[in-house]
Amino acid sequence: MENLEPDFGIFNCLFDNTYYLTFLNLYIGNENFSKSDLKIGFDLIDNIINSNPIQSVCEGIDKLLKEDNWRPHLVAIITILKLDLETRNNYINPLWTRISNSSWVCPQILVAISLIDKDFENKAKNILTNGIKINFSYADNFPSQLIET
Repeated sequence: MENLEPDFGIFNCLFDNTYYLTFLNLYIGNENFSKSDLKIGFDLIDNIINSNPIQSVCEGIDKLLKEDNWRPHLVAIITILKLDLETRNNYINPLWTRISNSSWVCPQILVAISLIDKDFENKAKNILTNGIKINFSYADNFPSQLIET
């Protein structure tokens, strides 16, 4: 029987035990989660960043952002925020693309963008003034890998 679970490569460990949910504080009031799970989630991301070449990390982030599902988007933005400034800046346009292609975690993505895009205020004002077109059929148009081999 074919495995229908998505393959998130080096990020699979975050989805094995739903550690991504702790990034939204969804452990509060849930006896199945605790604050220590949040630390485990952050530690897993730190371990991924520290034990893999940056190109592999970025390829993994690209894969997460291409997914239609919001869960990988959440892991991607947390990971992006833990990267060095230059690498984070490479994700400004892909994050705006993710916004225009919709996600249930758009508010969290916007917070991440506000921390790394120096032109965030102008872009946000433009969206508030003119709106934004949401494209739900985007997968083939998403930017390819950000770091060239």
